[in-house]
Amino acid sequence: MPLEGDWQRAELARSVTLPILRWLNNQLQRTVLRAAAEPERWAAIIYCTFLKELCMKKSELLNWLQEEYQQWEAFLDQIGPARMDQPGVNGHWSMKDIVAHLTGWQPRLIARLQAAQRGEPEPPPPWPAHLQIEDEINAWIYESHRGRSVREVLDESHQVFQQLLAVIEGLPDEVRIDTIRTSSGREYHLVWVDDKRFPAGEFFDHFHDDHEPDIRAWLARVEKQ
Repeated sequence: MPLEGDWQRAELARSVTLPILRWLNNQLQRTVLRAAAEPERWAAIIYCTFLKELCMKKSELLNWLQEEYQQWEAFLDQIGPARMDQPGVNGHWSMKDIVAHLTGWQPRLIARLQAAQRGEPEPPPPWPAHLQIEDEINAWIYESHRGRSVREVLDESHQVFQQLLAVIEGLPDEVRIDTIRTSSGREYHLVWVDDKRFPAGEFFDHFHDDHEPDIRAWLARVEKQ
């Protein structure tokens, strides 16, 4: 038979443990109910808890975008306003044309993000609906902006970037943001809203991947002249 002291210790342990177990059970039930009410939010929390190296916080994404934009503005300062209109940077395009081209795709991204946040259908694109091929859309963006001044194009680009920041700021803090790393070291950040994902860094991704090498090569040539 157990000694009286052992029995008293067992009763004490039981009296302490039972309330804790009941509290944990209640917390678990409440968590399950919250998860059932907000499945997308809790899926993001669980996903990023176990795959932290593949996730990014909303605040980190905003900081990354702002840092990229500061580097972008520094690069534009290096080019200088006087050279922004010079053709031949990429084919016959000038640097102003490239800024307009990069900016021209952003309203589509912003509108899609906003619609997804509100649970609305996919919005129409900002260009004519019959344009489906990228080259046709790029040509439309070019024609829509080529008569504008450098200052107008740069101001619009800044305004559109601020709109993108505002939309991302309005997302829940627990929004799922995936980071995809390539073998070359490039990183791409994808924001999930429900079952749709959006390339938050599309502007800078496109610049780095498709235009930056040509621009830097052109800039090196003109700086030697």
